[in-house]
Amino acid sequence: ITIGKFCSIGPRCVFLSVNHNHRFMTTYPLEQVLHGANRKWDEYVSRDISLGNDVWVGEKVTITAGAEIGDGCIIAAGCVVPGKKFPRFSVIGGVPGRVIKDRLDKSQVERVMEMEWWNKTPEVIFHQLMNDLHSELK
Repeated sequence: ITIGKFCSIGPRCVFLSVNHNHRFMTTYPLEQVLHGANRKWDEYVSRDISLGNDVWVGEKVTITAGAEIGDGCIIAAGCVVPGKKFPRFSVIGGVPGRVIKDRLDKSQVERVMEMEWWNKTPEVIFHQLMNDLHSELK
């Protein structure tokens, strides 16, 4: 699981980077029961999860294996995010999660991506860019 800079993660969120291998006839972990838990099992499939920078994850969100959340996204409370790629600066909600709308228009996205404020020093962020970053979108 990779989490970018300046992300806000609400309470009771779950990141599920491992899942049962659904290609077997059974979903039950037979090998684990037979041989114990101290081994890597084919019964489980692991996939990366990545959150970009400045992502807001609402309360009780579940993010599943393979999800790629772009910079600046907002994930609505209670959302179950499937294992796919979501574009930066989108609002994601629902079960299963889907893009509800774009947060910013194209010119605003370009401005933020040129700025890459999350890579600046604290001095620059909190003194030079603070007013810009907290200005309301039009």
